[in-house]
Amino acid sequence: MLKDKVKNDIVLAQSICKALRSGNKESIEKLYYLYHRFFISFTRKLLYEMNKAEDVLSEFWAELLNAKAICAYEGKHNASLRGYLTKILKWRIIDKNRKKKIVTTPNLPPESENRTKKERQRRLINESLLTLGEISQRDADLVRMKYEGLTYKEMAEQELTDKASDRQAVERRTDAIKKQFTRPQTGSMARFSLILNRVMAGYGWEPADLRTY
Repeated sequence: MLKDKVKNDIVLAQSICKALRSGNKESIEKLYYLYHRFFISFTRKLLYEMNKAEDVLSEFWAELLNAKAICAYEGKHNASLRGYLTKILKWRIIDKNRKKKIVTTPNLPPESENRTKKERQRRLINESLLTLGEISQRDADLVRMKYEGLTYKEMAEQELTDKASDRQAVERRTDAIKKQFTRPQTGSMARFSLILNRVMAGYGWEPADLRTY
């Protein structure tokens, strides 16, 4: 059953689709005012050349004007319109990044080279987490918390924040999170590592490219 928000998104998308097909290009402004600030933040997190974010977004909005993507939105899997468009934008950013591979310059001073590697690491992790989130948002959330330095107990406490949680409840959740996180092949970290390796392979990078000093 579709959620009410998704139903509203479908009505909005159909309205804009009809307007675009009739030649009313200004109708895209509804989406622009709703999502552009979010899309800017999202693009800057993933794009290797942050000063190119506006260029990428200009191309993205221009692509939406042909109405094909908007008209194809049906709210499948209860995906919101913003989530649906974000996925399209994400793949445009990935394509852009792969056309502009970062190569470590031998003449860079050690401090600059380390900053470049750390920035590369951050963006690869973000891209991999977003991809994992499309498969399992909870796995992505657990890996993100682990990268933020949280222990399994702290992760459990964060998940139980809005619930009545005694010591035993925290212990049970901690144990469950640890099992989900470390399970071979199907655990959160195993899934994330597989995606991360695929993302790196797409850029032609090796694990050493993530190493920081």
